[in-house]
Amino acid sequence: MDIFTSLFGFLLVFCITSRARGEDAELCGGQLDASDAGYITSPGYPHEYPPHQNCQWVITAPEPSQRIVLNFNPHFELEKLDCRYDFIEIRDGNSDGADLLGKHCSNIAPPAIISSGPVLHIKFISDYAHQGAGFSLRYEIFKTEMKRLLSSAMPGPRARDGSLA
Repeated sequence: MDIFTSLFGFLLVFCITSRARGEDAELCGGQLDASDAGYITSPGYPHEYPPHQNCQWVITAPEPSQRIVLNFNPHFELEKLDCRYDFIEIRDGNSDGADLLGKHCSNIAPPAIISSGPVLHIKFISDYAHQGAGFSLRYEIFKTEMKRLLSSAMPGPRARDGSLA
């Protein structure tokens, strides 16, 4: 019985200490393959995201000629103050130093964002105060081939006698 009591006491203290340190917080970020469409959400979405978040995702398309499109859910809520404290940042490449495509906050969802190449870097930051519902976005490969296929399937201009010009 003493071993059980000691073990129970240890587990109780461990759980309380872990919770106080925020160790049970959701993990966020990672490497994502855009071969299949998917979703990225702020931790806890659609409920308040936790404080002190630094989440980074890198989305990669399978082919170097492919591009990635992001579409945000309209339910978008990040602290507004000049995007200094809580924000989502999208970069056109695989790192923090790639060209900035957008840095967003407030309660207005960004328009669709399309990469110029096969990789996007997304960073979500939150500070210690004023959390909101966060964000949800869908990523998928941007279908650039559709336009080419449609234009090649259409017959060219015709001469007055009906033959192809």
